Amino acid sequence: MDEANSESQSEKGGDGTSDETASDVLTKALTPAAARLCIDSHGNHVIQRILLKLGHKHSKFVFDAVAESVGDVARHRHGCCVIQRCLDSPPGPARSNLVCRIVDKSLELMQDAYGNYVVQYVLDVCSDEDVHAVCESVTGKVNILAIQKFSSNVMEKCLERCSDRVKELYMQELSDAERVRELMMDPFGNYVVQRALSVATHTQAVRLVEAMRPHLTAQTPGTPNGQRNGGVRNTAGGRRIMAKICRRFPNFNLDSAGTKEELYSQNRSRNHQHHHNNHHNQVASLAPMYGNLPNLAPAPVQVHHQQHRQQQQHQMYTTNQNLTDYTNNALAINPLNMGGLQFDQHQAYYDVGADAGYIQQQQQQQQQYTPHFGQGAYQSGL
Repeated sequence: MDEANSESQSEKGGDGTSDETASDVLTKALTPAAARLCIDSHGNHVIQRILLKLGHKHSKFVFDAVAESVGDVARHRHGCCVIQRCLDSPPGPARSNLVCRIVDKSLELMQDAYGNYVVQYVLDVCSDEDVHAVCESVTGKVNILAIQKFSSNVMEKCLERCSDRVKELYMQELSDAERVRELMMDPFGNYVVQRALSVATHTQAVRLVEAMRPHLTAQTPGTPNGQRNGGVRNTAGGRRIMAKICRRFPNFNLDSAGTKEELYSQNRSRNHQHHHNNHHNQVASLAPMYGNLPNLAPAPVQVHHQQHRQQQQHQMYTTNQNLTDYTNNALAINPLNMGGLQFDQHQAYYDVGADAGYIQQQQQQQQQYTPHFGQGAYQSGL
């Protein structure tokens, strides 16, 4: 479908009376339905192939059709891919016209499931002039767009590509003390706040952290149903924001009483190192205390446990008041006896040795009369 090949084939196969090439025929045939083909599951592949193989002369009809219906095409799952291929083409009047139409509708497109990819692509591949136009179109609406699922991705991209003047406007909106809590608690807005902390200048970052600090230290007493909530700091977004703050400002601590310059210093302070060294010295000072002890062999754990168990059994069977006196009740059965065995009625206590001999005698009798496997264990014939 290459343009040069199609022209050469038309010249060889034609009668010489017509100057119309195969590309011209294809362009005339597809121009009326170009916008519909862009959103078709099969036709969009044909349009993308035209943008890839044919020159600007024969692909201009695609730019014109998309620019005319940019709102509908950009919101479609196949149409957004066609627009991205249009933006990949070399700069020209048709491409510039399409970019201008996208910038005009950027505010509504960035809130769409597929349109936001088109706006992000403009921020990635288009000129600085077009990028700044998109970034300026969202000033004053940062807090609203940051808490939406699709536009929050565009806002992160805008924070990275915008100019210094526009970034200052963004940071002023994000540092609003009345709205910053909503951003921190929102599952999408907290990512915009994290991106802002990464790209902001030192002054802007300090201002944003100071706006968030009261919400990070606040403790909510409880909810009506009895459940307790530790505030923004204990939420998933709050923990991510707190980690981002600590990476930007290593000395930051919500409970610290240091000066503002110390808290927001990007270098680790001497007090922090001194505290760390003191803790290390305290731990190291314990070593001489135990260093003078001789190297003792480990105690025989198993033997120690056996002796301890025997002492407990002896104490239980000699001091327990629940034991029955067999001298007074000849038919009494010791409730603590394992198995409920009856012993000599003249014994006033539980004789462990006698019980052990009785158990061994019973085991020997069972072994004597229990048939071995293969010697009468099963009935013959099985």
